[in-house]
Amino acid sequence: MLARLLLLLAIAVPAAAQNAATVGAPTPDSLARLVMARFASANADAFDSVYSDPLGRDVMRSSVQGRSLRRADVQRVIWRGPDRAVLLLAGVVYPARERPMPLDAAAGSDEANRVRRFSGLYEAAKIGDGWILRRQLPLDTLNFIRAQAVSATVTPGTGVAVIDTLTLDIGSPYGFVARFNSGARIASMHLDGKPVTYDFGGGVFWVDAKPKKNARLVMQYSLVESRGAAAAPARDSATGAPAAAVNTAPAFGAYHNTDAWLPFFGYDSGNSFAQITATVRIPADYRLTTSLPQTETVADGVRTVVARSMHPQFLVALAYDRDWRVESSTISTPAAPSASRPFSRPTSSSRTTPSPG
Repeated sequence: MLARLLLLLAIAVPAAAQNAATVGAPTPDSLARLVMARFASANADAFDSVYSDPLGRDVMRSSVQGRSLRRADVQRVIWRGPDRAVLLLAGVVYPARERPMPLDAAAGSDEANRVRRFSGLYEAAKIGDGWILRRQLPLDTLNFIRAQAVSATVTPGTGVAVIDTLTLDIGSPYGFVARFNSGARIASMHLDGKPVTYDFGGGVFWVDAKPKKNARLVMQYSLVESRGAAAAPARDSATGAPAAAVNTAPAFGAYHNTDAWLPFFGYDSGNSFAQITATVRIPADYRLTTSLPQTETVADGVRTVVARSMHPQFLVALAYDRDWRVESSTISTPAAPSASRPFSRPTSSSRTTPSPG
């Protein structure tokens, strides 16, 4: 048994040494710039010489195989000690084809999800007179999202404007980091009522925050509606122009739970499970459903949906459609699902449930 264990260790040690970064830099700052420069433009072997995490290496190699482009977004030293430092490194992998700008929600979520195994926090160590990149640090270490209060206004054909108030328990000495849609346009961030220093890129944002329980982070941002998700408006068959009598806004759209339109740590983290409340407004001629139990009211041409989670969760989806047919029922006597009814809409005192059809 002992001989077998020694054999396994003999195999494992060279493998670990082979995976370690072999090239460093004089300072943590220059190391961050070196790693991201090689991520953006070097070949895979040159990148491997400065970067050791196997999942991040897979991101790089997959982009080379797919002939995708890469961009360095963030390289920042967020903490430094005498012989150890913590770096925020974030980049983007995107298709070589031309893309409409600004990025829409779908394109921004694709960017964030492609690099979720790369963009993040890293430990660097001083070896002799230089610094070497060591390991990736989990984003959620000692940090928790306890609640989210989302206020969103959906404008079909344009996008969504959001104010998200997060209740956080921050235990990390390195601030607060979360994953987020790369296409989001952040207008402001306030921590406990004051503007806060932040960095955003490569599908993550970092907030300069000290450890604190029940911290309140308020984010104001917007996202462009996914261009491929909405039905094209009707057009005049003779001229090709939009039909005059038809609403030219798209008939339907969605913000999926994988669109990263709300901040979270990762699909495999339990630290961003939170109590979520969402108040969503949309023109009254659209119906809107979320992935949470909800009620609704209509006033002055605006439909307002208020949704609340029954238990902690970290992702929310919403979908809207101008042509949904609806029926109303109370919770005590729910109607049976019907394939002929693509959507079931309750009264304001009951809960919305999309039917299978």
